[in-house]
Amino acid sequence: MFVGVFVLNRLSNIVIFCRICYNNFNDYLGKQVQLMNIDKKKLQELMDNFRLYVETSGGRPFSSFESNEFLYKQEGYKTDIYRSARQLFVDASIKEKDIGTGKIINQIAIPVIRLSQNLVNKNQIIHFNNRLSESPDEAERVIYNIYYEDDEQTAFKNAVKFFGAKYDLIAYLFFIKDYNRYLPIRSTVFDKRFKTLGIDFSTAYQCTWENYVQFNNVIDSFRFMMQEYYGFTIRLIDAHSFIWQLELINEIVPGTETDEAKTLAFNKSIPKEKETTVVSLARIGQGAFRRDLLLLWDNHCSVTGCCNKDFLISK
Repeated sequence: MFVGVFVLNRLSNIVIFCRICYNNFNDYLGKQVQLMNIDKKKLQELMDNFRLYVETSGGRPFSSFESNEFLYKQEGYKTDIYRSARQLFVDASIKEKDIGTGKIINQIAIPVIRLSQNLVNKNQIIHFNNRLSESPDEAERVIYNIYYEDDEQTAFKNAVKFFGAKYDLIAYLFFIKDYNRYLPIRSTVFDKRFKTLGIDFSTAYQCTWENYVQFNNVIDSFRFMMQEYYGFTIRLIDAHSFIWQLELINEIVPGTETDEAKTLAFNKSIPKEKETTVVSLARIGQGAFRRDLLLLWDNHCSVTGCCNKDFLISK
């Protein structure tokens, strides 16, 4: 009897393990398919131009998203929103018994949506607040399930059922859950960016769990390629910021002096005496060259041994 139970338990564990492997493989395969669909030549041009844009505007070599002062001023608000929102959860210490008491709405839902800035359409914010007022108990159950239950697919579907197909809103709520896995979305913006990169994928009028998972996988594909190209750590939210800002750089075609002058126009506040240096730091095509040198010399200067990337400038 004991042997039979032991065997059944082992078989059960094997089945669970196989399911996990299967799901992980499908997720990996989905990301690889997205990678293959990317116009890599176009992406490489845009990454070179993005580096030029950042280094010209900020006046420093581009070696990180998070520590780059210029990029932080442009896109750091999303990380700030996330961290501020997560602190709300720490302070509130929500339990399942709090559903129906008003605590989840007053200490989580309303403060979180107030932080959203441009990440959620204003009409969807109004709709969100109206639904909280109309059915507060059900609203608290839906929000609790998003943040505290493991079945995220069901939580997403229940959120759509309760709030309607408000993609900005629901994606934002999931972004606040975990920005390492989930991202905010603005369908009109990202669909245009995907088209620029030759990706046949759209999010407009497709507020479903399947579409949202695919959206995050697409951005993660960009994150992977950017990390390989730039040679430093790229977070999921960094790849999101890169695509968000493509409108600023997608008309620049590298290879001419005119293009460099056009990019310099992004920030006219750079002092004239620094202009020559900045152009030297950020010339088109330097991104790949600098990356390869850093890889070759293990992120050190081959002459002095210096390992501070801010000073490691390829010439």
